[in-house]
Amino acid sequence: MIEAIILDWAGTTVDYGSRAPIIAFKNAFAHYGIELSEATIRQDVGLDKMTHVRKMLQEPAIAETWEADHHDIPLATAAEKNLSSISD
Repeated sequence: MIEAIILDWAGTTVDYGSRAPIIAFKNAFAHYGIELSEATIRQDVGLDKMTHVRKMLQEPAIAETWEADHHDIPLATAAEKNLSSISD
């Protein structure tokens, strides 16, 4: 007889393949005109979200696009003030 079942709601049971964070990252960056590949996003999955965003903003291609299109928003504060829609 089964007495207990333990499920990982955030990953296996509800979001197999961890699609929700990928979609959230894609949407948040797309809002600012930056298209991200799934491979780029998955590269640092597991970090807390703000660290993950900051790390992606350091990628040369992403940083160049951000600075070209959003020169009025300093890259150093982009994660905290503008991409904060991605939450843990």
